[in-house]
Amino acid sequence: PELSDCRFEANGAGWGGGLYAHDVTVERCWFLHNTAAYVGAGVALSGAIDALVADCIMTGNEALCGGAGMVYNGAGTFANCTMVFNTASEEGCCGKGLKPTSVGNSDQR
Repeated sequence: PELSDCRFEANGAGWGGGLYAHDVTVERCWFLHNTAAYVGAGVALSGAIDALVADCIMTGNEALCGGAGMVYNGAGTFANCTMVFNTASEEGCCGKGLKPTSVGNSDQR
């Protein structure tokens, strides 16, 4: 599946507050102020083989691990994304930003 030019705002879930997916292409989307009780407040990719999140903005998301997003049990790439002001309460787990297989040209603060 492909998602483009979407806005995911003020959503909440246990995993993937903004988006929980497997093999997906996400382009030019905004992930704002989402929460996850566990992982990936902005985006959580599970069991992904060929997932891509590109040219997205992730800000103000909050999770236990991976505030902006997380890839687990698979592979995924976050490319040319802006990830600012995301939080994770377990710094040692995944940090404020991502735990992806690959991050290319992304701004993480």
